[in-house]
Amino acid sequence: MEDKTIKWYQVRECLLDPKTWLLALFSLAQNIPNGGLVTFSALIVTGLGYSSLITTVLGIPTGVLATVWQILLSLLASRVPNSRCIIIAVSNLVPMACAILMWKLPRSDKHGLLASYYVFYTYWAPYVLSTSLPMANTSGHSKKLTLNAIFFIAYCVGNIIGPQVFRSTDAPSYSHGYEGLLACLVVAIVAISAYGLLCRWENQRRDREQQQQQQQQSVTVSEDAAFSDLTDKEKRSFRYTY
Repeated sequence: MEDKTIKWYQVRECLLDPKTWLLALFSLAQNIPNGGLVTFSALIVTGLGYSSLITTVLGIPTGVLATVWQILLSLLASRVPNSRCIIIAVSNLVPMACAILMWKLPRSDKHGLLASYYVFYTYWAPYVLSTSLPMANTSGHSKKLTLNAIFFIAYCVGNIIGPQVFRSTDAPSYSHGYEGLLACLVVAIVAISAYGLLCRWENQRRDREQQQQQQQQSVTVSEDAAFSDLTDKEKRSFRYTY
């Protein structure tokens, strides 16, 4: 059973773990577009020449599209083992393409800009899929608390920064805003890809260690070790999902 008291060595281990900061960087970069787009969504659509009422109506499909995309990605991740990081990285290419289109399409192409705006909302699904990683890949009560706190703080900071990416002086094209969204999505892809590779490398290293130990002597995991409040670093039988 986990010990609910704070163990400072686990907090320190979490702070020194590069996987912690890769997840934090992903959460930050993925949520800057969220903060910017949610805040300026009405202004973006209004800038295409639609009235306030039509703008409100046109905003309805974004939530539906985001939800459907999220369900599809979750089903895919549940059927393919250790595919979450790949799915997150690849699916981020979709909003990246939409950011480029919203940035470069002529203002006269209202339908193309609106379609790109709709599909850009698929950016939310990769973040939702990533929220399972801190819990799945962390052992130790204090380490879990620390990692989840950092992940959530990065989410909040990203949403605070997001509206600053869009400037009223750039209206109605908001070209600098789309450049910022594009840069953030690139950073998010790099961060989650590096996280997945690091988890995969660590699993392979532990597999080699286990094979060497099995050749020398039989290896058993006691119930005390399996259910004690040890971190994933201390539990050498622990394997990361990616």
